[in-house]
Formats: sequence, C-alpha cells, structure tokens
Amino acid sequence: MKKVGVIGGLSVLSSEVFYSEFIRHAQRNEPVEYPAIMINSVNVKEFLPHLQDSSRLFELMQAEIAKIHDHVDVIAIPCNTVHYLIDELRAFSKVPILAIQEETAKKIADSTVEKIGILGTKTTIGKDIYQKELDRINVAYEVIDAPAQEKLNALLFGKVIYGKGYNEMSGFVVECLDHFRSKGCDSVLLACTELPLFAPFGETGLRLFSTLKILVESSFQFALCEKNIAQCSTPQL
Repeated sequence: MKKVGVIGGLSVLSSEVFYSEFIRHAQRNEPVEYPAIMINSVNVKEFLPHLQDSSRLFELMQAEIAKIHDHVDVIAIPCNTVHYLIDELRAFSKVPILAIQEETAKKIADSTVEKIGILGTKTTIGKDIYQKELDRINVAYEVIDAPAQEKLNALLFGKVIYGKGYNEMSGFVVECLDHFRSKGCDSVLLACTELPLFAPFGETGLRLFSTLKILVESSFQFALCEKNIAQCSTPQL
C-alpha cells in the first residue's frame, strides 16, 4: 500500500473529517485495510493573509510539502482554495499531488448533472478553479454572486475557523441551495471543504457533491492501488 501525505489545517475542521472519513473507508473495505497516513497540519492563521497572493502562498505551501514529500507516495490537500496553484505545487513536489478539482470533475462527468451550482469562497470562485473543469467536461453551471461570496468568506474566516457561527453558516448554506434551485440547477458543488459539515444532505431535492468526500475516496483508492499513481482509477461514490 502507498502512504498518503496530507497537508491539513487549512482548516482544522475539514482535516479532522478527512481523517475520520478515511478511517471509515478502511473499515468498509474488504478485507479491512488501514493505509498509512502522514498529516502535516499547518497553522491556518499564517496562510489567511496570503490566499490571493500567489507568490507568497506558493512559498508557504512549498515549505509544507517539503516536510513530507520524501516520506509519502501521494499528497492530498483538503482545501479547495490553494488548488489554484496545483500546477506549480505539482512541479515542485517529488510525489504526485491529487487535484481536488480534477477528482471532482471526474465524478461529475460520470453523473447525470445538467446544471450545477458552485458554492465556494471568493478566491475559489475568482480563480475559476471549478469553472475551468466544468467547461472542460461541458457541464453548465451557476456561481454564487459577489455578495454571497463575501458573506461566505466572512462566516468561514471570521467565525467558523474559530469554532463559532455554525448555525449561521448552516442557514446561509440552505439559502444558497434555494438560490441555485431557483436558477434551474439540479446539483450543487460544495467547493469548500468545510461546507459539507453544514449542508442538509438528502433534504433539498438537489444532488450535493462534497469535494471533501470525493478527495477522501480518491486518496483511499490511490493508497490501495498497486499500479503507478497515474493508472489508478477514481472510485465511484
């Protein structure tokens, strides 16, 4: 089995869920297997001021990848925002890095989605992380507007990462789902790894794609794959 390296802490909530979901996948596997995981959990407060500064963010991510890439076979980063630097990070890393947007696009391409709403932070939306992938697979989409992006950023970075505002975030997510439904979306992409913690799965009439869950499943699949990383297929949910 391959060892999975995780750059966590961006945020702590999604990193915690990543690990627990990874373990649950192991327990559901037959036979039960527990692939090795190395977690490098960073201090999110050191990264927040630099999320839109590509040069500085790349420097910070380089330093964290360097701490683990000699000791693992593949790296996963449970944070959507930093993936706008995926090409640069892959060029630096000694081992493959799973791209959350690519793994998610594979899943959407295999589904019956006609139009999907993209719910993500200001940087994730502004950097076209998912718009590019959805254009590539010819799937129509709707993004949240600028005021909603600002509110999501304020809730996430001003409250949720400090353990506050959970009810407010849950209410906001429901409002966004209602908005996407009114725009003719049949699905919504939770393009922030914290959002699945606040989304009412199975209660909206919409299909919700959790980028966090998809990254977990892909990471687990690659950990068990005996082939070269590039040859390992993405698992079906």
